[in-house]
Amino acid sequence: MLNTSFEKFRDLVLADEAMQKELRGLSDRKEFIARVVELSREHGFELSSDDIETEMRLGGRVWTK
Repeated sequence: MLNTSFEKFRDLVLADEAMQKELRGLSDRKEFIARVVELSREHGFELSSDDIETEMRLGGRVWTK
């Protein structure tokens, strides 16, 4: 099940090329997840590392175009 907060945050990332570029540049999984959590909180979303891990495991989630 897609978390609504995650979906809204993902849409925000898809609309922001700078955020996409930053996230694409992170090759370490833990660093990527930590930065996604940090960015989500900076934009008013309460996503946890578990939320991000779950969505990543589900696959098929588009972070960048």
